[in-house]
Amino acid sequence: MGSLTWFVLIFTGGIFFLVLLVIIVGLLLPKKYGVSMSIPYPSELKVKPDEVWKRINNVEKYPLCGSMCRSVKDIKSSTDKGYTLEWTEDIGEGEISNKTTSYDATARKCTREMYDPNVNMQAVWNMTVKDEEICIDAEYNVPAKSVMASFIKCTLRFCASQGISGYVSTLLAEPETKKDK
Repeated sequence: MGSLTWFVLIFTGGIFFLVLLVIIVGLLLPKKYGVSMSIPYPSELKVKPDEVWKRINNVEKYPLCGSMCRSVKDIKSSTDKGYTLEWTEDIGEGEISNKTTSYDATARKCTREMYDPNVNMQAVWNMTVKDEEICIDAEYNVPAKSVMASFIKCTLRFCASQGISGYVSTLLAEPETKKDK
């Protein structure tokens, strides 16, 4: 066998080993995983906390799935029995159902629940916009024991805080101009 054949065999074996490792690690990870982050506002912040709170509640322009979100649809809001907001985010491979389960505009606090029926994944984000920082406590629950669930659990374990940071970065971006509205 030539050196190219050996290279292809070793490369293919390495990829197979990495995929198998992710599956095994994912199966061994607990079904629940939590992340708590307090992100202070940068000193040069041009967006005020009240504007950040408005952006959190503008799910069409600031979806929870961030850049993965291709579109937001089925937005329903109600003030019967308190404030509720429900919507769906299309992420290409599927749709994430979202809803606000608690809301306190005075304290700038809300709780958002997300659910992906394709992989039976649930997430709860408790968000608070303070004068000096944004606090997000996130809990993810992936109870399924499948290959896809293993990949999701590994991704969440290693990337959940980056996803939250990315979401907060979009909330703290430069103020919208009249042209953007």
